[in-house]
Amino acid sequence: MGWIFTAVRRGGAAAAGLLALTVPFASAQAEEPTAPRVTRPGGALQDRAILVEGYGYWPRDEQTPLRTAQPLAEPVTWFVADSVLAKAHLADPAAPRDATILLDITAQGTIAGCRYSPRSRVIVEEGLLCAEIAGQRFLPKLADDGTQVAGTFTLSFSNRTFTAQPDGPPRPLFTNERDTRPVPRLASRVQDLERFPPADFQVADLYRAPQWKTAPQAGWGETPQAGPMTGLILHRGFSGLECRVLQPSGDMQADAAACAYGRGTLAPNWSSVDGNRDWMVPLAILHRPEGPLAIGPDPDFVRETQLAEGAEDALVAALTRAGVLPQDRAKSPLVLDLAANPDGSVRHCRVVKTTGKDATDIAACKTAREAARLMPFEDVFGTPNPLASLFWRAAPAAP
Repeated sequence: MGWIFTAVRRGGAAAAGLLALTVPFASAQAEEPTAPRVTRPGGALQDRAILVEGYGYWPRDEQTPLRTAQPLAEPVTWFVADSVLAKAHLADPAAPRDATILLDITAQGTIAGCRYSPRSRVIVEEGLLCAEIAGQRFLPKLADDGTQVAGTFTLSFSNRTFTAQPDGPPRPLFTNERDTRPVPRLASRVQDLERFPPADFQVADLYRAPQWKTAPQAGWGETPQAGPMTGLILHRGFSGLECRVLQPSGDMQADAAACAYGRGTLAPNWSSVDGNRDWMVPLAILHRPEGPLAIGPDPDFVRETQLAEGAEDALVAALTRAGVLPQDRAKSPLVLDLAANPDGSVRHCRVVKTTGKDATDIAACKTAREAARLMPFEDVFGTPNPLASLFWRAAPAAP
């Protein structure tokens, strides 16, 4: 049973207008707590903080909203020195703090429900933690037509360790600063591949263009994706050129013939490629009456969705004319998630970071739908991904 708040309902449009003027509950608090400092074996100093993050959530089987629920104050500011979370962490800095809290947000931007997510770690008593954040206010979720509706906000906690200097000030106890150091990871192996075609990160990690005895067709192009097909990978294994079928055709003999055709007729060779990795190449083998037709990777496939040439300036100009962006766009917090149609038009727009006003967020998506043109992400065979999207930030990246 979740810990439920009694929400104070406010009147429609008037509440929406007042919401942006509400002073966040946390701003009335004082004294920012500092992270406890510990000495690790060997003498290294560390500040042990808590990473606090939050995001609006919606079920992926529902229509994408124009905006998810977004807090008026960043979640990292919700907790202060005398909070139960701060006291628990200071009492035991080494304890794991990984947890997720689900907040039910009303169409008026208040918290109606608060509970740990299923299977979440309980880091402090649910009722006490929820009581501390009960006064937080939100810009409510907007349906695709701009209507204010109830939504859900996910609040997450995790441990965050900082390397400390002996004479340096301690870090804040609560932070939203992620660790930007690269995470070491084991190289992907072809044995781990399960889907066809492989995911883009797997292709980037394992694919290198080979030399072909007989080159396959590059990408689908105008070739219909119809009829029996075997999706496979050819890779350089310990015993030579090996074949794995990732997408069977339904006919075991046809799949075996596809592998034989790949190994014997196409015969990719990576002898001129640097490194000793298990390089692989995905292939779609179409079983046609006249013989097999092999589709290989498109050499120019798009690895991520991008703005089309000239679209950045056109989008900024249109958003500025619409009053969404100030003349200095870097002063706007606006972040949009733009989903692409195969033809490059905007299929859907979602406000990831709000401007602070419903009307401006709605105008931002309306303008983006009209002005933005995208180059949608394509898989390794040059096929546009139906879920391709782009995060566009008003504040340009630093050069």
